[in-house]
Amino acid sequence: MVQGLNTDFYLNGKHYHLQTEDWGSDKPYLVTRLYCQGAVLKTLKRSYNDIFGTVHISSDVVQVALKHQHEGFAKEFIAKK
Repeated sequence: MVQGLNTDFYLNGKHYHLQTEDWGSDKPYLVTRLYCQGAVLKTLKRSYNDIFGTVHISSDVVQVALKHQHEGFAKEFIAKK
């Protein structure tokens, strides 16, 4: 299992928390959630199979995908605001 990422940011006077985590090989998903005031605003859940075409993947590759998903989610959200 790869260590997750957390980012806090303010946008238009609101505090947001973005969290992306790897659920590991038993539950092979990368999950990103956007929170505002403790409430989940949006979730992105992608399986290893959808991302990589397999569930058997090295942790180094998972770490890169996790970072890419986290940063891409943030950029997309900010662009829409």
